[in-house]
Amino acid sequence: MTFDRIFDSKYLYSLCLSLIFLGLAQAAQATECDFGTRLSHFAEPGLNLKPAQLTTAIDLKVKDASLKIEKGAWLLVAFEQNDKSCAISNQGNTLLSSWVSTAALSPVPWTYIANDWVGKWQYESGNTHSTLQFWRYHDFLQFYNDPNESEIDAEWLGEFPDDANTRETTPDTLGFMGSTGVSYTAPDGEESANVGYQFDIADFNGPLYIYAGGPRTDQSRWEGPCLIIVLHYQNNLAVASEGICGGNGTSFNGTYTRSFR
Repeated sequence: MTFDRIFDSKYLYSLCLSLIFLGLAQAAQATECDFGTRLSHFAEPGLNLKPAQLTTAIDLKVKDASLKIEKGAWLLVAFEQNDKSCAISNQGNTLLSSWVSTAALSPVPWTYIANDWVGKWQYESGNTHSTLQFWRYHDFLQFYNDPNESEIDAEWLGEFPDDANTRETTPDTLGFMGSTGVSYTAPDGEESANVGYQFDIADFNGPLYIYAGGPRTDQSRWEGPCLIIVLHYQNNLAVASEGICGGNGTSFNGTYTRSFR
């Protein structure tokens, strides 16, 4: 680039416009309250979800519809802008996000710890059965190192993280296994199922867990990517997934309740 080009007024004008539009685009992305249909927003750097409760019933505006949410409902606030909060609600196995008046929200003094996640969480609907299990790390390693104790076919255990036995951990480190299956009747009349398994090791110290990876649908073929978003709403987990997370028709979407710790 020559000095003549640098000091060319038209070039500087174009450069300034480009920087302005880039800044506006980044600002819009950072403040876009659309977590229900754009799950990638959950992976934005610096996102810090905080629980809050409604102090009054509200009509949540979602696209062209309006949904009434009762007083006392538990929401997760993604960020605030002026006098509004971008709140994420779990409604009917669907994640919804919308702007809510900050004055209608009361912060919940809840500090998430790893133990809030530990246990088996389950969801069933029709011919779909899904389970999310979170282990304390030493229990996860016991499962990992003794796969004969599991109910999982041996080929799926290749999904375990390679560094499971050597990873540096903290008190917040947990092991995760997600499994889902869809049963169906094959053309020949036999009962069958498509399944998917995911494994992970992560620190859990907040209301959000993100799994991003690729499952294996049989011993030789890999598919993906699979994105699973898990939100902790005190007594249940709201889960949204997209991508290929197992065999045909499998999904982790749903509201999970804990069956045991």
